[in-house]
Amino acid sequence: MKVTETTQDQSTDDPPLTVYFDGSCPLCSREIAWYRNRAGAESVCWSDVSKVAECNVAEDLKTCDAINRFHVRKSDGTLISGTLAFSELWQTIPSLKLAGKITRLPGIRHIAEVVYKIFLYFRAYR
Repeated sequence: MKVTETTQDQSTDDPPLTVYFDGSCPLCSREIAWYRNRAGAESVCWSDVSKVAECNVAEDLKTCDAINRFHVRKSDGTLISGTLAFSELWQTIPSLKLAGKITRLPGIRHIAEVVYKIFLYFRAYR
């Protein structure tokens, strides 16, 4: 798996989670900065895909897809996007663990995904 422009605050071979985010989006950058300041975030590998020159961030993730939708990769290699990706991130950060569990509930998950798609629609026209 190829990832460039990543930083990880804690030295480990397999981070519990790799977060792919669009650092060129001001709102996304502020949100990621907020997550990175939470306890537990030092174990996460953060990858700003806006700085990746190649057409693929990883073998199974195109840069344009990573810019257009939030993605995370679990330590087992599973790639997740959208609301479930946020849920994975939130479950990695102790203070957000409950929010991560709540967003996995079937009704909540569906509503959260609809809200996320609305956000993506408006973000495309920023």
